[in-house]
Amino acid sequence: MASDFDDRCRKIARRFLVSAAVVDDQPYYGEPKPPGRLITPGRADRTVDDESPPGSRDRQSLDAGAITKSFSKEGLICGVVRPAQDEGNVVKSVERADLVVIDWKLHRDDGERALRILNSILDGDQDQRLRLIAVYTGESEIGEIGGRIREELGKNGRKFESGGRDEPVTLLCGPCRIEIYAKSNTPMSPGLAGRSVSEEELPGRLIDDFADMTTGLLPSIALVALTAVRENTYRVLDKFESGLDAAFLTHRACLPSPDDSERHMVAQIASELGAVMEERVIRGRPSGMEAIESWIRKYKGSGDVSFGDNKLTHECVLELLSDGVDTTSVPRKSKAYSWLTAGFVLDDDDSLSDLDLRFAWMTCFRAIEPPEKTLWIGTVVRGCAGSEDDEYLLCMRPRCDSVRMTTPESFLFLPLTKPRQGMFQLVVRSHSSRYDRVGVNTDMSRWKLIEFRPDQEVKAVVARKEADSYVFTDLCGGRYEWIGELKTDVAHSVGQALSVTLSRIALDRSEWLRRSERSG
Repeated sequence: MASDFDDRCRKIARRFLVSAAVVDDQPYYGEPKPPGRLITPGRADRTVDDESPPGSRDRQSLDAGAITKSFSKEGLICGVVRPAQDEGNVVKSVERADLVVIDWKLHRDDGERALRILNSILDGDQDQRLRLIAVYTGESEIGEIGGRIREELGKNGRKFESGGRDEPVTLLCGPCRIEIYAKSNTPMSPGLAGRSVSEEELPGRLIDDFADMTTGLLPSIALVALTAVRENTYRVLDKFESGLDAAFLTHRACLPSPDDSERHMVAQIASELGAVMEERVIRGRPSGMEAIESWIRKYKGSGDVSFGDNKLTHECVLELLSDGVDTTSVPRKSKAYSWLTAGFVLDDDDSLSDLDLRFAWMTCFRAIEPPEKTLWIGTVVRGCAGSEDDEYLLCMRPRCDSVRMTTPESFLFLPLTKPRQGMFQLVVRSHSSRYDRVGVNTDMSRWKLIEFRPDQEVKAVVARKEADSYVFTDLCGGRYEWIGELKTDVAHSVGQALSVTLSRIALDRSEWLRRSERSG
């Protein structure tokens, strides 16, 4: 039975979803297509079950009217695509759909066309698009179909994970999830009887599957925010309207580097989108206290919750999350940040011990890598000497001084070392997915000045692709691996902390007076 939290996530997912596309070679509207003549040469050519009673529908056919009507009831636009013998245009027809449904047997083959379509969709997505694909078939052995999808697409280097069931009827491949369902009236084994669904039921099942992919407090915030962007396009376009083109051209012409004008506008658009998302999230509270209470009930029950050596009542946990730790009577209040996560995790897997580090990294660094790895303030690199002890370095050269370069220039780097009290702290993720907590060392004796030659076309220092990493090379041949880029506000906060350190004024005062100030 779905929990209240599941229902909330389903509503959010349904609001986000807009379109569906169904690929089937035997769709019909109105009266069902009667079974055709049995073709005997082989399994690949069978399209009709010889046990189908006279006058019944062919179980390989699709009631297109029923499925489109069911999708429309859920608020989704659905298109039905009947592929020709050459399925080249099918992928283009479905590539922008949120949900994709594909028949397994197309034009009497044995899944070859469906496999090619699946492979082309995944190639186009490049592991960047959240995608739910359903194989909807009249075949009984859907577990075998899942095994074949895993085997054939795995030949292209794709790694599939099991969906947690005994047979591979749910396959996970990066951000893509493939579900295999049988059409109605398809004979099924007892263990998979629930996988036979009618056209009327399929849209609801797929929405549930998509909601399962995005269940969670943080995914709910993200989906609500993204939905707001999708639904408020006009509000943003209205501000960036064509009547301002002339002023934009003047802005471009007056810039020292005219090509920076587009980047300037991206920052302005991002600011407006942020306001749209904030407005919707604050109004809808997708992860507010009501959602949190249902999350706690689903995953922690209504009894006491164990936080390592500490145990809190259900009511105390809700009070803690509603009013904050500072106003709640909990053990070791000042150290609560160090033990709370252990009580909220959903299992005892040791790999979850770095959750706080992962969350801290996400708030410090750009999670989506920039297309061009440029050396400027906020760029974190690591020496490529081949030792795990090579330290992280944080570039502090301002952006305005890191572009339009024509000759070699020196870049200032601060070392990121073992953190200690009073340091500005960050969490860095290496390409081995290891998270390191570091402190920004502002000691002038540890600063590094390294000279780099700019790319003559880009007029900036950019990293070059080497195997699975990007590398900067200095004038002396030293090599530095690109690790990540701090978010702009975080990088500027480091700069502000550095300036505070440099602006300290040394006073020759009584040492007794100075020490008295420190001790209170």
